[in-house]
Amino acid sequence: MLTAKLRLKISEPKIFTRILNPDDTMWTKCWSDGEVLIIFAESDSTGAVLNALDDYMLNIKAAQALLNIL
Repeated sequence: MLTAKLRLKISEPKIFTRILNPDDTMWTKCWSDGEVLIIFAESDSTGAVLNALDDYMLNIKAAQALLNIL
C-alpha cells in the first residue's frame, strides 16, 4: 500500500477543507490542522495516488483564484 500526505500552509485552510471535502473518497481525505491543510491519499496504485493529489491541487488552485476574486 502506498500512502502520501501533503501538508500545505495556506491562508484559511478551514475554508479549503469545506471546498475540498466533496472530493474525499474512502482512500483520499483532506482536513485542516491549525494553519495547515492536510491531504492524504492511499492506494495500491502509484498512479491513483498521484492522480488524486493532482486533482486536489487543481481544485485548490481554482478555489484560490475564486477566493481572490471575492
